Amino acid sequence: MNLREAVDRMHAFLRGEAEAENLPEQWNIPRERMEYYRDAVRGHVAGALESNFALTRAVLPGDLWDELTADYIRRFPPRQPELNHSAEPFPDFLADRISASQEIPGPALVELSRIEWLEWVALSNREEIPPRHDLTEPVLNPTLEIHQCRYATASFIGEMRSWMHDEERAKPAWPPPETGEIAFVFRRPDTGFVRTIPARDGHLFVLKMLHEGLTVRNAAEEAGCSGPLVKQFLKAAAAEGFAILPLK
Repeated sequence: MNLREAVDRMHAFLRGEAEAENLPEQWNIPRERMEYYRDAVRGHVAGALESNFALTRAVLPGDLWDELTADYIRRFPPRQPELNHSAEPFPDFLADRISASQEIPGPALVELSRIEWLEWVALSNREEIPPRHDLTEPVLNPTLEIHQCRYATASFIGEMRSWMHDEERAKPAWPPPETGEIAFVFRRPDTGFVRTIPARDGHLFVLKMLHEGLTVRNAAEEAGCSGPLVKQFLKAAAAEGFAILPLK
């Protein structure tokens, strides 16, 4: 048996398509140990899904989440030792699995899961966020991810998390309105926590300005606004955390 065949046999076992008794005898591994390993892997993948898609899970009935999790583990056994990576195909899996559902707004759910995955991407981004004392000009946070939304999903995420911390608030309606917005997802330089915010006009102004390397004066001239207003936008962007200003 070559390595490819051994991997295929193991994946079939993890998907529940083969029993431990059907694994190659030359592996010489007790059935109980293999079953324990299979259950542990399934549990870790289920935990990665719950952790990375907590809000997606929160808007679904519990029995449907359990069904989706079991189906996902059967179809996508982990292929990397870092189990968070095993959750990466989940948004596409949702798109295939429930986009035609009559009970759940498929596009809104898929969009929510895609942004939740971007949060993990931002969190795990290894690029160093530059310290302010090293900067001479404002820069964008290198962990920034941008997603064009069909729904007001970034706003929903903020409202939902506020509700989860204070359930005396009114629970946000699901699905969010189909008004469209741009989501900014990034890891804050000061706390290391990930944030998702809806991009406002001032945010988009700063994004364009810093992406193009414009000075405050050039940005003001190009936009036909005042320098103090540009500086105000920059300070607001830095307070949010998706832009970083030099110490002065």
